[in-house]
Amino acid sequence: MHPLHNYVAKQLAERLKARHVVVWYDVRREFAAFVDEIRDGPRPQSGVGPIMVAGSKTQLAEYGASLFEIRAVAEPFVSSDVPETLVIYVPGMERDRRGSVLMELEKAGTTWEPQLKQLAKNVLLQKYTIGVVDEMLPFDRKVTYEDLAHASGGSGSTEPPSILKSIFRDISGNDAILAAWLVQDARDADIESKEATRELAKLVRSRVGFELPEEAGLPKLRAITLRYVLAGEFRADLRCPAPTCLDSVPSPSTKEEEAAVRELARRLRSSFADEYAILADRVEAELGLPTAKLPADGLGSIDTFRFEERALLAHCGELIAAQRFDDALAIVSEREHGFWLDRDVARKAQWEACRRMAELGSIATSVRVAVNRPGGDPSAWVDAYTAGDGWYRVDQAQRRLEAWVANLDDEPEERPLGVIRRAYEDTCHAMAEGFTKALVEAHWAVAASRGQWAPPVRWFLRFAWASQWSPFDPWYQAMR
Repeated sequence: MHPLHNYVAKQLAERLKARHVVVWYDVRREFAAFVDEIRDGPRPQSGVGPIMVAGSKTQLAEYGASLFEIRAVAEPFVSSDVPETLVIYVPGMERDRRGSVLMELEKAGTTWEPQLKQLAKNVLLQKYTIGVVDEMLPFDRKVTYEDLAHASGGSGSTEPPSILKSIFRDISGNDAILAAWLVQDARDADIESKEATRELAKLVRSRVGFELPEEAGLPKLRAITLRYVLAGEFRADLRCPAPTCLDSVPSPSTKEEEAAVRELARRLRSSFADEYAILADRVEAELGLPTAKLPADGLGSIDTFRFEERALLAHCGELIAAQRFDDALAIVSEREHGFWLDRDVARKAQWEACRRMAELGSIATSVRVAVNRPGGDPSAWVDAYTAGDGWYRVDQAQRRLEAWVANLDDEPEERPLGVIRRAYEDTCHAMAEGFTKALVEAHWAVAASRGQWAPPVRWFLRFAWASQWSPFDPWYQAMR
């Protein structure tokens, strides 16, 4: 038998193995020729007879004029404790999903409503690229089972087996072929000598919806296809209107094509990371994207181009300077495993510094709000600092930040770093001032059970230094 028969038989056999009974609706009678093949003779008068499906013996019951009749015919085969495998073939009739006469059989087994073109496409893609298959299976032309059987078997087809697949013999899949062609020109000579450019153009059109110009060389076709793919992903990912510099690049016309563009760009990054970085930088420069006036918060979640990472880091610095720490942390968390950061340790270190600044700012803000709650009891201040989620976290976050910044080759932007350092000092000043007042009110006495004096003493000394106390100040003398 031919490959199409074998594929359809395999699909049917899998359903029989799983559920024993398959009620097969063939509204357009597309599979009548297949049923003739498995029956290998005229339809029996009883309406039921033995057949072979993918090497397994089963029974075939065929609808004639009455569903009640076929239900009665099927009854003896399914009424035992271990029912026989049975195919109930119902051509020319649509399934009634609410009141089917065969509902019991459908629920006990399963229903099957295959589409001939879809099954044939799965078979043909083993020999041809998707561009060729789409031409063989146009949506507006009727193609019979016999036609597709000839095509799958290699006889009667007007199209030769895929030349591209023979050139890219070590690569499997249409997207993989496109990706390999986009990043490498090593097979261009074979594509030209074997006249596979037309098939390549079909593949591009069918997969991502881009019509390549005729009579253009492969280097130009590669460049404009790559620009279409990367610009398409970037444009689709934006949260704001696309810049005018992209007006010259066509965009996918359907959601399916847009999804295909995204998938191809993702494959380029995952399979050809080094080549992708070079090609993306070139396309970015050609389109003038670094100088495009785009709001940083309008950039999407995918870093198609390198400039996006730099723009977003600068935006995070602006958010920190504006004390929008949670917004900055959200961006850092979203981008910490981006393509460009994973390739550049220095840039990743800058983003980590941004994270630590935002974390310190967020903690300092919450501590600053909580400073007035302990009241005049010094012991309550010590408890507030040393609790599991206590104020000590602001000192901890400050040490983490300063230790990280000290080891950077380039210090982060001055403005956000200055804002964070000032926020930290303001919080420490508030803690020292509040604790000092509590000590004064308690006549410099703390409950004997309080043994953790290091933090309170540090606050007091900070406050004394910030206030430039004189040794002759009575509070200073009392503390001595």
